[in-house]
Amino acid sequence: MNANNSFLTGSVPNPFAGLLPGSNLNSATIARSQLLRPYPEFQDITTTNNDGKSWYHSGQLMVQKRFRQGYTLGLAYTYSHWTQATEYLNAGDATPTKTISDLDVPHRLSVSGIFELPFGKGRRFLSNASGITEALLGGWQVEGVYTYQSGFPIPFGAPATATSFPPTNSDVFYNGDPIALPSDQRNTTRWFNTDAFTSILTDSSTNSTPVNHLRTFPRLLSDVRRDSINNIDLALLKNVSLGGDMQLQLRAEFVNGFNSPYFPNPVVSATNTTFGQVTASNQANYARRAQLGVKLIF
Repeated sequence: MNANNSFLTGSVPNPFAGLLPGSNLNSATIARSQLLRPYPEFQDITTTNNDGKSWYHSGQLMVQKRFRQGYTLGLAYTYSHWTQATEYLNAGDATPTKTISDLDVPHRLSVSGIFELPFGKGRRFLSNASGITEALLGGWQVEGVYTYQSGFPIPFGAPATATSFPPTNSDVFYNGDPIALPSDQRNTTRWFNTDAFTSILTDSSTNSTPVNHLRTFPRLLSDVRRDSINNIDLALLKNVSLGGDMQLQLRAEFVNGFNSPYFPNPVVSATNTTFGQVTASNQANYARRAQLGVKLIF
């Protein structure tokens, strides 16, 4: 099997030896695969082809409760499906392969709200407050934004180009088993089912990448996705009246208030010992950040 996997890359006597000076094809031996090209005296030819289509369908829902009785609430939800035919699995393919889009996000939910604490002048409690009481307890607001977004599809390898044939990077042997894992089984040490990719050379996972083959395994799968976004931003505001229409607003804002990590893509190179693991040392989003602000409103 190992011999078969390297058969086309093996060296054979070069019929062009001495005939192509200044090129890489002038030596005494040459790769067997080079002689099988339609024009073996030429190497890679790079071309540009602007081709492809994409299809986006979505349903969108928005609900808003405008500011009344001390609070406002907004909700926006999008369900969508995005497919594309913009990339080639193999450099010699006649047309791009139709697949799920890199940017496909089936679900996105955003909920935002503002709530005025019911204390201080004109509020439900301490409505007649003034002086130090109003300064300490009046004019407080809490704001929050919750965002959930499905994860993007995980790319298995790069699109084929004229200079990347045979395809490289995560060209895998797929044995037909389910790749996606249930959410309760997925973690950073096993993000998807790596046993679905088996080497025909050794009958074991993650041991060998096929060479000189036509790729049929898709680059993107709709059910194998990176981490989803699950984030809450918070803010605490204090409005201080300066007389007339002037106000001083003090703000404390917390981006990613609960410090929820957004994991990077797992390793998708089938010959890597960390295949299927999330190994990046940094999360893909900002860790919790706190920032203070002062605004003069007039």
